[in-house]
Order: sequence, then C-alpha cells, then structure tokens
Amino acid sequence: MVVIGGVGFGPLSGLAVVMVCLTIYFLWVYYFSTFQEAAELNVPRAYSWAYLHYPFHVAVILVLQACNSLMLYANVWNAIDAFGGGDPDTVGNIFTTFYPPLSPNATSQNVTIGTTLITWDPQTVYDASFLDNLSTQQLVVMVFDVVGKIFESYNLHLPNDYEHLFEELSNGQVETNEDTVAQLIFLLAGRFLVSAVYYLVACVNPPTDKS
Repeated sequence: MVVIGGVGFGPLSGLAVVMVCLTIYFLWVYYFSTFQEAAELNVPRAYSWAYLHYPFHVAVILVLQACNSLMLYANVWNAIDAFGGGDPDTVGNIFTTFYPPLSPNATSQNVTIGTTLITWDPQTVYDASFLDNLSTQQLVVMVFDVVGKIFESYNLHLPNDYEHLFEELSNGQVETNEDTVAQLIFLLAGRFLVSAVYYLVACVNPPTDKS
C-alpha cells in the first residue's frame, strides 16, 4: 500500500477510528443493558440464547465493516476531490507521491500514458495554476491515471471495463468529452457498490473449511 501524501492518516482519520469504536461499544452496551447475569439457563435455553445472539453479532460485523469501508472510501474520495476542488497542497502531495521529481532542481519532467505525452515543471506542482498548463486530453488522462493509482494504493481492484476505457482514452481512440468522463466516473462508483455487496455476502456467508 502506498502512503498518499496529504490524504493519509491524520486528525480526521483518527477521529473516525474513535467514532467507529464508540459506535460498536454503545451498540453492545445497548443490546446487553437488560441482560440478567443471575438468570439460570438450561441446555436448550442456553442454545436458544446463543443462536438468538447470532444475528446481533453478524450485525455488529456488518456495522464494523461498513464503518471501515466508509473511512477507506472517504480517504479515496478526499484524494479524488482534491483535483476537482483545486486544493494545490493536496494535489501537489498526491502528484509527487505517484510522480516523484527526478531531482530536487529538475525543471522539466514527463510521462507517457498510452500515447499521451504529459510534460510538467516539478517546481510548480504546488501552484494553483499547475493543472491549467495541461490540455484537456492531458488533464483527463492524468487525473484518471492518478485516480487509478489511488484505488490500487488502497488495494481496490479497478473494473476491467474502466481499465479498457481508460486505455482507449489514453491512446486517443475515444473522444475526451463529458460522456467519456461520466462513464469512467460511473464505473468507479460501481466499484464502491460491488465492494459493499461483497463484504455483505462475505459476512453473511463466511467461507467454510473443506479440508
């Protein structure tokens, strides 16, 4: 996993972890607030009591996984939103994470994504006008390449359709227009939904040992 500059673990992430712990704790306290410790349970009743708790424990696991996914996706979204919101410091940190300067005093650097050649000045990555120097084709290809790297840094698998469309975009085989951008965003949003469903299925139907 790559530690992305500007959007990694910080005060907000720490607060989110604390809130998740408190959520799970208070769910547990609320559920067992009426538990009678002195109650005598025979074997059938004890089994019934245990099985009645199974949905609660599954629910706690799902809540924990949901909170974990929300924190993960919030970090991903904050990194992506930095490009749309124009935060130059965050954009610069992210950019230098994935495209580190060749030398401290370098004034020119380039990368070829597909057939799209992108050239920039490493000394200006923290300027608000940094992205203004790129053409529409270069900007869209660069932003979605960074988005892909952000997903991969959090071990989120990119959809095959997204990778195929992005490859066509970077090779100039499709037009750089609003429809193409919207389709790429839609595919990424679908990735979040599929991940949530996968975690739900994994929690409700845990893998069994076939040995």
